[in-house]
Amino acid sequence: MAEVFGNEAEPFGFRVSVSRRKEAISESPSWDSESHPVLSGSADPRTPFTKLLGLIPGEDKLRFSTAVNLAERIKERIEQCLNSSSGSYVAVTGVAEGALAHIDQAFCKQGIRSSARFTYEGPLDSLIIRLMPGVPHDLISRSFFYQVGRKIDSFPGLVGTWFPLGSGEFEAHGRRKKQGDEAIKPATRSLETDWPSLVIEVGYSKSLQKLRFDAEWWLKYSAGQTRMVIIIKIKCNPNAIRLECWEMYRDPARRV
Repeated sequence: MAEVFGNEAEPFGFRVSVSRRKEAISESPSWDSESHPVLSGSADPRTPFTKLLGLIPGEDKLRFSTAVNLAERIKERIEQCLNSSSGSYVAVTGVAEGALAHIDQAFCKQGIRSSARFTYEGPLDSLIIRLMPGVPHDLISRSFFYQVGRKIDSFPGLVGTWFPLGSGEFEAHGRRKKQGDEAIKPATRSLETDWPSLVIEVGYSKSLQKLRFDAEWWLKYSAGQTRMVIIIKIKCNPNAIRLECWEMYRDPARRV
């Protein structure tokens, strides 16, 4: 974990390592069906946002009208997620950048803002809302964050050298914005706009590929500042979690 705070690596490619609970493999063979992620290469012209958008079914795509109406509809989706112990991605088109503040306020008034994570794509005037309500998500994301923090502090000289960023929003070039579940940055990055070096994203079953595109977003648009993204997939019945650690790496086969 200490290398997350080292010198910035050149973003030549993506690499992933995987960790799973043993019982998840033995009790549910289908769990392993997503074990070979497709790495993103420069030949793919799609952005992480459009890749993610392509995985969202039609019934989860909405057209923006007003912030109040959107908040009411998302609140209904959140209640459905709570009843089924699951999460959801909802795509909203026709969202001008100026409407984001109104959407944020409407979500706060409905008491659902903490259950939603926003990814905004300005060139498309589109918003993807990741809904992760309920105790399992909060328990996993927060407890794993504490474990990471304790691990960092266990290295000599690293106590007090990092800041927690929670689900703060970060803006990339091209009017792109995103929130994660948890994030950490070195104390040497003192500006409010400085990106995290480590991001944690948590999702329920059936969201693994979407989480991978979330990870790609951070690595692609942070200009090398985000060194690692840990994605965690929660599965119920049987209870299990799957972790993948995504990072940039130098690819000697690619020339710059």
